[in-house]
Amino acid sequence: MKRTFKGALILLLLALLVTPFSSALAAAPDGLVTEYPLPGSPFHVAVQDAGHIWVTLPAQNAIARLAVTAPGVYSVLTYELPTLSSHPHDIVYAAGSVWVSEYAGNKIARFNPVAGTWTEYTIPTLASGPTGLTVLAGEPIQVWFCEQTGNKLGLLTITSAGASQFAEFPLPWSGAGMENIAATSSNNVWFTAPGREGISQFSLADWQIGPQTAFGFAPTTPPLSPSPTSPYDIKIDGEGFPWFTEPSTNRIGRFNPATTTSFEWYPVTTPNSELAGLDLALGYVWFTEYDSSQVGQLQKLGYTGRVRELPLPGANPAPSDIALGPDGCAWVSASGGDALVSWCPPYYRQLYLPMIQRM
Repeated sequence: MKRTFKGALILLLLALLVTPFSSALAAAPDGLVTEYPLPGSPFHVAVQDAGHIWVTLPAQNAIARLAVTAPGVYSVLTYELPTLSSHPHDIVYAAGSVWVSEYAGNKIARFNPVAGTWTEYTIPTLASGPTGLTVLAGEPIQVWFCEQTGNKLGLLTITSAGASQFAEFPLPWSGAGMENIAATSSNNVWFTAPGREGISQFSLADWQIGPQTAFGFAPTTPPLSPSPTSPYDIKIDGEGFPWFTEPSTNRIGRFNPATTTSFEWYPVTTPNSELAGLDLALGYVWFTEYDSSQVGQLQKLGYTGRVRELPLPGANPAPSDIALGPDGCAWVSASGGDALVSWCPPYYRQLYLPMIQRM
């Protein structure tokens, strides 16, 4: 996926540490979609609550917070990272903090939104290229992350007293190109490995036995298949199984060991859409289409599904990520339009009903 939208994010330096930004709202005619302009190109998005949304701004070496206080009333604050040209990549809000992976800075950063302060943790492996991260709140806090260049799975633990420690787990195979990660526990950690055309599960409890036992690998391409796959984003459902996007094959997959091939596949209607971000909420799979500038819902119906898509406003919004809020609104980082986009219930009006695809 970095061949497309990640590569388009050019590193620049943000002049101010905290910069307020606001502008007039641009809304879709049907009132379902609202744009909130940002002072840069957002990549990943995280929801704090219904009124506060966070994004990474890689080109500005910053993160931004959108605060919506009433319909049409909002503000944006940007916060520069302490490390210059760190290329903030993924972002998560958890345990009262904002967590950021610094792809070029080789650090995991923690931001205190109340105090407005940063704490950075340097990853032991040099130039490890951290990409996706996920946070398990508890005691201690566990921050799991992908080391794309280092070809390792990383774990940062932080106690309530502030003590921190890194652990790194080298992958038993080379060239995984790790992108995104999800976890429900230290024994159910999943990540995408587009460099090896598959997804992997990790269990900390099995690590003492050996890497081959701790890391399970599920190839998403059948042997001798002429079409290479590239699993990108990943989330875990209530059954403990992962869902993921596949940009190169234009489909959404679910790992299910009870099936013959261990996978369920759900093609997306628009061809060559370059599927990107993914989230699971309210009984739907939510996804973005970077090249076709659309967002969509997948409703699982047994082993089939129903897919709906919705074009976003603007010349080239190029949505890269999506996250659901507690009010049911989906928040989309429109990296091509320098904006955050909210997509709220009822999501579709009668106009969109013919866009249903049944499989």
